Amino acid sequence: MLPSALEADQVLADLRAAGVEAARSEGSASPQRGTLPDAGEAQDEQQRHAQELQSFQALQRFQDTLKQGGLDLLQPFELDCLGKSKIALPGLSSYRPTQLGVVIGNTSALWPAFLRHLRGLGVRSAAELGPDPLDIYVEELIQGALTDLLEGSAIRGTAAYGHERLPTPIPIQRIAEVAGLARIGPAHLSVHSRFGPWFALRAVALLSVPADVGAVFASRPSAAHPCDGCDAPCRRALSGALLHRDVDLATPGPPAPPGLSERQQRWLKVRDACPIGAEHRYSAAQILYHYDGQREVLLGEAKQLDDPARGGKARARKPRP
Repeated sequence: MLPSALEADQVLADLRAAGVEAARSEGSASPQRGTLPDAGEAQDEQQRHAQELQSFQALQRFQDTLKQGGLDLLQPFELDCLGKSKIALPGLSSYRPTQLGVVIGNTSALWPAFLRHLRGLGVRSAAELGPDPLDIYVEELIQGALTDLLEGSAIRGTAAYGHERLPTPIPIQRIAEVAGLARIGPAHLSVHSRFGPWFALRAVALLSVPADVGAVFASRPSAAHPCDGCDAPCRRALSGALLHRDVDLATPGPPAPPGLSERQQRWLKVRDACPIGAEHRYSAAQILYHYDGQREVLLGEAKQLDDPARGGKARARKPRP
């Protein structure tokens, strides 16, 4: 955890004391003029440490807000890697190559948080929902967290969203790959080393702080490709989905949720074919929503959150991707 305001003051005091002691030691060892920093230099150093602590605390709040809302994957990276990979991103030219980028995504943690949000809105019918209620929720959540971050610190920032298609969609899969969050697999799905294909990429944030401040997210990039050594059963499943044919997999996945269209059952097999992250598979309702766009399931699951007899609380607290 990052230091509180009181602890931050103590850290600054320790830093100042350490700086003075170091200066004294240097001065006693070498009594030449100009050894000790002048008052202006000392004040600049204090301000720099104060700004670093403020940035860390602000980013911690940013992360906490997103995680509480279900966006639990945050992968920091240095913006220079986009230039090296020749990846274009709106607004990138306004930031230095040494500054921070953050890929924002989610596991199944998003689903119960989204349902609680709908319950809070008092939605009673699918007709009250917009065309893409989950995308709207994600964008409002990220934008709200970003606004709080910018207003509460000297940080400047913006976000580009994976669901936006105009003027052109951002290459969020490639960005996630160079950032080290996930790799693109043989079936063109992003594959995470732990969650496999059972996660989603939502946005990329650009922030005007040094990239090393991203250590606050405590997320290390994945070095090895999760698909290395795999015989790629997803390719066979992909062929079946593209050719509208049923294919048998060597290791059959769980059954498709009742009510899922035949076409989408084939596309679901592409994900189910991956041997990584099977325990993080989406719930039946989440699959019906993502694959067939069945918004009615949102209302049914949202009601179950209030009904312990139907297992609602268990579902809310134990999400499955």
